[in-house]
Amino acid sequence: MADRSSIGRILSLLRVIGDSTKTWDVESLASHFGVSDKTVRRDLKELKDNGIPITETIGPRNHRTYSLNRGQLPPLRLTFDEAFAIFLGKASLTAFNGTGIHEAGLTGFEKLRLLLGDTEARYVDKLSSRIHVTSQASNFEDRSDIVDSLLIAIEDNRAIFIEYQSSRSTEPLTYDIFPYGLAEHRESLYVVGHSCHHNEMRTWKIDRIQSTELTTFPFQRPHDFNISAFFEGAFSVVTGAKQENIRVRFTGNAVQYVCEKQFHASQKSHMQSDGSVILEFQLNSLLEVKAWILSFGVKAEVLMPQELRIEIVQELVQMIALYASEKNRHDSSSISSFNTLA
Repeated sequence: MADRSSIGRILSLLRVIGDSTKTWDVESLASHFGVSDKTVRRDLKELKDNGIPITETIGPRNHRTYSLNRGQLPPLRLTFDEAFAIFLGKASLTAFNGTGIHEAGLTGFEKLRLLLGDTEARYVDKLSSRIHVTSQASNFEDRSDIVDSLLIAIEDNRAIFIEYQSSRSTEPLTYDIFPYGLAEHRESLYVVGHSCHHNEMRTWKIDRIQSTELTTFPFQRPHDFNISAFFEGAFSVVTGAKQENIRVRFTGNAVQYVCEKQFHASQKSHMQSDGSVILEFQLNSLLEVKAWILSFGVKAEVLMPQELRIEIVQELVQMIALYASEKNRHDSSSISSFNTLA
């Protein structure tokens, strides 16, 4: 139990002391979970401070035992639309596939379903079957220990070594980091923190972490750090140091598509008299927005910055060279088609 995150430990603690057939004191709880008496006392205090109805019973010789007073738990009352909305949130658990968080979440949803009653549960199942949520989530089953150790490091402010295989390196490298939090993007997880090696903030994709080694070395989290604010200048999860004003013109059927969604908090739309639209962003990294712009083909043109225009031109030149190369010419018709396009 000592290797599990405090989130998992606290959830298990609630489950254990909720068992009315056993009596639990601090020492027996510490032994059960493989942690110190101090850790158990801290967890119990945190639960009580947050309004969880934990009863402390004082027996002979000041022996204290703990239980969960289920009679004080308020009854669960949900309307159909509230229950349905909560069950739709079940899809967000896919980002944690293969971890204890995913397992606990599924158990929680199943308990919620049972509380609804047969009629209500059938209604929710019926509506849920009519909604499709696309998901291409990673599976962290073989990295569940990595996720758990990262959660421990984040919650306990402890430094951690990670062995990381980046997309630019041929061999995995080891970094010592101070992890501040987790981010989810497109059903993938990222850890955000301070890289001691680079002496700067970095983001690491958990799929690329080969192993972790949790240390006992504490770190001081900056009091003003806010993970949402950290990503304000990122188009998705890649951040940079230089703020850029990005303007892109969209034409054709791309106009309706880009006007239907807010792709970034800084996004501003400027409709043009010719039917096109110019989107404006304030970003500190060009990497992700460049790939997004390229996905629109000829229906998107970068107006500024010039640096991004040049990068896209270079990408297009390389693509033309790729498709024109001998190894990609399969027959005379493809050559003729390419020459016609060129």
